[in-house]
Amino acid sequence: MYVNQNTDAIRSVLRQMPQGQGPATDVIAAAERMRSGVNSIDRLTQEMMAKGGLTSKPTGISLTETPWKSDDAAWFDRNKNRTHRMRQIYPGEFETLPPEYQQLNIPDDHRLEIVVRQVKKGQRIRSAFCRNLSVEIPDTDEVIHVIFDWVAGGGNGAGVMTAQELAELSSRYKASSSGSRH
Repeated sequence: MYVNQNTDAIRSVLRQMPQGQGPATDVIAAAERMRSGVNSIDRLTQEMMAKGGLTSKPTGISLTETPWKSDDAAWFDRNKNRTHRMRQIYPGEFETLPPEYQQLNIPDDHRLEIVVRQVKKGQRIRSAFCRNLSVEIPDTDEVIHVIFDWVAGGGNGAGVMTAQELAELSSRYKASSSGSRH
């Protein structure tokens, strides 16, 4: 989950810590600012999870700027009719993934890719999945939406989505004009 939001309260407190630019002059006020900042991030996270359709806790919340966050933001700015994106993993992004991804044994004809859901401008959720490179995946919002939901929901237990399952689910997403767009 990553957010482009004002986190000045937390950053301000962190700058006052001993490893920063100097000790906090008012420890109680600094602690209160920190608590307030953390509470704000908790509320924001809960709101994003609800709007993004997630039921499990996020494995990481990124408030710092990264090349992939900037690229995703620019991509969604250029593709305003899209809410989902699939892309290759960025250099350095792999290290930010949860440990279970870093321990995967990926077959030769597969690679980790990233699916991104834009909940609203500046708020996106990303997840990694192991893509079979021999299967063509159409770059449409419906197809990537299906993949995102499947990955975020834990898959089907077998760890594999067939091309037929993908096609059937994406046609249902496309046909459902009253369905929720994340």
